[in-house]
Amino acid sequence: MNRETPFEDVDRLIRYRTVPEDLRPVLDTWDRSFDHLGENATRINDRFLRLDAQGDRVDPIRPRGTRYEGDVRVLIGPQNSSATFQFADFVRRNRLATLIGEATGGNRRGINGGCFYFVRLPATGLEADLPLIGRFPTTPQPDRGVKPDIAIPITRADIAKGTDGQLIRALA
Repeated sequence: MNRETPFEDVDRLIRYRTVPEDLRPVLDTWDRSFDHLGENATRINDRFLRLDAQGDRVDPIRPRGTRYEGDVRVLIGPQNSSATFQFADFVRRNRLATLIGEATGGNRRGINGGCFYFVRLPATGLEADLPLIGRFPTTPQPDRGVKPDIAIPITRADIAKGTDGQLIRALA
């Protein structure tokens, strides 16, 4: 990057103020502060609370030091979700590289993550991840993942031959 590069403005929304005491034994996490995540959140409608906007603001990335000035290519596909979806979206919005491959997973209208509970059912031991925060852009976005600049689908023929068409195109 050769210029200051901002992050996208997003609303971080949740659906609770405090987790009821009787649910906590089946909710495992690395940070028990999640139990009170919404205590200071602002109600915006009958479904959601907005986390403090001040805590959501991220300073733009500022270039410093020596940086690579050449052509950058990033391989993307449906396996990119969560942080890699956000990375691909950041790269696309700021035109930092050429995206090659297939559309990402995730959705430009919003994704969830950041804070999780792991719900463990006591009788069966089954576990499910329960994301706590929804991250939604403040401007309308299409209902899809991030599209590549150069679409190169993975084909059955390439898989059978052990050929990686996306990597071949990126290196060309």
